[in-house]
Amino acid sequence: MTLLAVPLIAVFTWGQVFGSPAPVGSTAPSGFAASFDSLYKDFGTVPHGSQSVHRFTFTNKTDKEVQVLGVRSSCHCATPKALIDHAKPGEKIEIEVIYDAKKFLNERSMTITVDMQSDHLEQVQLRVRGYSRQDVIMEPGNVDFGVAKVGKEQKQTLRLEYAGALDWRIQDVIAGQWAKAKVEEKSRSNGTVKYEVILTVPPNAPRGRLVDAVQLKTNDPSSPIVRIDVVGVLDGGLQAAPGTVQFGEVVAGQPARQKIFVKGDRPFYIGGAQFDESKLPVSLRSTQGEKTVHTVEIEFHPTKPGKFEGTLQIRAEPQSELIPVKIVAQAK
Repeated sequence: MTLLAVPLIAVFTWGQVFGSPAPVGSTAPSGFAASFDSLYKDFGTVPHGSQSVHRFTFTNKTDKEVQVLGVRSSCHCATPKALIDHAKPGEKIEIEVIYDAKKFLNERSMTITVDMQSDHLEQVQLRVRGYSRQDVIMEPGNVDFGVAKVGKEQKQTLRLEYAGALDWRIQDVIAGQWAKAKVEEKSRSNGTVKYEVILTVPPNAPRGRLVDAVQLKTNDPSSPIVRIDVVGVLDGGLQAAPGTVQFGEVVAGQPARQKIFVKGDRPFYIGGAQFDESKLPVSLRSTQGEKTVHTVEIEFHPTKPGKFEGTLQIRAEPQSELIPVKIVAQAK
């Protein structure tokens, strides 16, 4: 689709800019801002040296493709980027913000500006804040496994140090959805306490982007929780890109085609696909031979109007591994 750059900049409400309840008489967020899952993130009190991660998600509720032209922060303490920078109708855009508490002390707020384009331009402003406490230091600032192999346990060790007047102790560990932690006190003297924290993610964690956190519960009455963010990408094995194919609206009796890539960490060949033909009128063609990357063309050929949605399983040989691909289409 050709996107038109029309010089129109949206005007935003209090809630769009500040992400908090709007004053009496103000209107709710509108335009692209209304399609974000949130416009504000409070990281709370975090250790100095830590890096906290949050992802804002935009769902394209229009009938046109939406693109992110750029993202920027009002302060060097936050680094934003678009993990997914375009979305067809019904798809999502993800804006990741890394809040870097090693670059400041005490409270700091900032605005993330997202330039978005469809048949017009809009600026959406996201707001983040947090408080960098100087009595707790964490190194490294977060647990980033990078691109790690799915199906294998991931492990990383970090150092946590408290220096202050309290007899500071970690009393409990609150695991995340996948991430877990073990803590061991290494030393305690003259108001300084040092802990070693071992973070793990189990082998059965699913393929894809990992965004998780472990919380350490302490005896500090004013700031009892120390949060450790855990991020990464679990990859390897076999996967389809994209994992969801959106055909949009097509005319019954006229086939539509889209291509995907099936990638692996070792050579394989495409041995066919499994799907319910009554729900998914599709056929596949793929490149031949054993390769680490295959191109698969999916043809959607509906004979009658209606909505079609289902999952086909592409079979990779000789591993006999099934790679799921979701199909969404509308025939008129």
